[in-house]
Amino acid sequence: MVEFIVLRHGETVENSQRICQGQTEGTLSERGWQQVKAVAMELSAYSVDAIYSSPLRRAVDTAMAVQQYHTNINLQLDGRLMERRMGVMEGKVFPDGFDYTHPIPESESLDEVFARVKEVVHTLAAKHQGQTVLLVSHGITIRMVKCLVGNIPLSKLNEVELQPNATYFRFGCSGNPLTVC
Repeated sequence: MVEFIVLRHGETVENSQRICQGQTEGTLSERGWQQVKAVAMELSAYSVDAIYSSPLRRAVDTAMAVQQYHTNINLQLDGRLMERRMGVMEGKVFPDGFDYTHPIPESESLDEVFARVKEVVHTLAAKHQGQTVLLVSHGITIRMVKCLVGNIPLSKLNEVELQPNATYFRFGCSGNPLTVC
């Protein structure tokens, strides 16, 4: 059994303005840094064996804050944890009621994001049996993890709660199918 802790990065300036970042870099806001410090302290109570992060700066900054309490662990970057490439939406304000399941020009498809999320979870589950693994990622990517864990069809993605910044959830994986803690 592997226990995963899935953490969303702290609030960015762009998050606070409802700007779609996708795979463009964002900057943690002052509030985001406060959130990151608080969640890092909270996660210091966990025995963590590995930390993997999206290579986007907002996630790396968040992961590094947690790593300060787990100094015996190297932070590993994994592109499969990156946010969905949002194409023409990147840099634009999300409209009210935005439909994440609707095709977006020049974006990564839901199936592509789901495939890489499934691959990273299964790969790390096989590599880290009996361990606790922290994954630091992004809103849509984490929704995909929740679809995987909950066996939720991608057509229902809009109904999966957007995890708030600098919060986490846990699940266990004992192989296929995945089991929630």
